[in-house]
Amino acid sequence: MMTTMKNNELTGYVIPIGNGAVGKTSIARVMSNFSTKLNNYETLINSVSKTKNLEFEFIPTTIRIADQPHKVLIQLLIPPGQKEDAGDQNSRSFNQVMNIFQFYIKRVDVILFTYSLSSRESFNDLMFWQTAIKDYVNEATHFILLGTHKDLIENVEVSEDQILNGLKYLENEVKNCCSGWKGKCTHLEVSNLTGENFIKLFAYLSGAIYRSRKIMP
Repeated sequence: MMTTMKNNELTGYVIPIGNGAVGKTSIARVMSNFSTKLNNYETLINSVSKTKNLEFEFIPTTIRIADQPHKVLIQLLIPPGQKEDAGDQNSRSFNQVMNIFQFYIKRVDVILFTYSLSSRESFNDLMFWQTAIKDYVNEATHFILLGTHKDLIENVEVSEDQILNGLKYLENEVKNCCSGWKGKCTHLEVSNLTGENFIKLFAYLSGAIYRSRKIMP
């Protein structure tokens, strides 16, 4: 896995983690096909199947720093959301897949702690995922607490206060497992169906990757 930061070009590695069916793969597909002219990605989302291995998505974008454009290639590494005790014998668990690819994943710039706004269980399980991913955290890793299904307004089970408290919890846990941590945490809520807040997601990710590479080239 190579790091590039030449002629204002750099590559950053992003891992979305969280329970199955919260929309991790759909996020990657929408990002790859995103257009400001579209407001419905239902057909695209319906074509997404369950992740059974480590999937890859390469997404080019641009960020401006001090009036200078920087090309950023977002490389998404999408593991399955299955836990060891899930009982699905036809699929590999998160730990199994990460163990297979551990020698490939040399660095993670951004971790997306992903949950569904319509599932309090998926939000509470972020405690599990924080522990599961801690070995991949470095001093420059940034975090986004990312809520999906923002379009399901009537079915929201996670409040704004819970989101802010969850963000504080993640930040404290990261500091505990990585004493020299210099990254940042933030939260964002998106809709894979409508593309709402995906422009912000692009900006957050490209900015986080840039800062991560400045902290630890």
